[in-house]
Amino acid sequence: MRVAFLAIALAVPAIFRAQDTSAARIIIHRSVQANDADWKAQTGYSFRRSDVEGSERQTFEVTMLEGSPYERLLALNDKPLPPEQQRQEQEKFEHEVHDRRRETPRQRHSRIANMRTTAPTRTFSCANWSRRLHFV
Repeated sequence: MRVAFLAIALAVPAIFRAQDTSAARIIIHRSVQANDADWKAQTGYSFRRSDVEGSERQTFEVTMLEGSPYERLLALNDKPLPPEQQRQEQEKFEHEVHDRRRETPRQRHSRIANMRTTAPTRTFSCANWSRRLHFV
């Protein structure tokens, strides 16, 4: 009787550990799938963001370009750029499109990997809460 109880007592934790490991693998697998889906979906989206340093506010349009974000300056201090500066920003964008499309697969992989490891950390705050986000 004691041997049977001891065998059951030793077997039960092993069964639960196996189930926990299985559940953890499922959770991790689903998380990786969701992250991959998000990464692929963001190629169809763009957004605007503003940076404030001192008294200067810069507004950027962020779009995905060949696997990593590209930031185009749109406004300074909430005023559109002068026509000459808009033209310069457009030329920079077109040059970047040209360069990124001519990259080798190795260069593209390196650019994207570097972007993921050097993504900036930003602080967002609203009323009574603040949260630090790491962009990847």
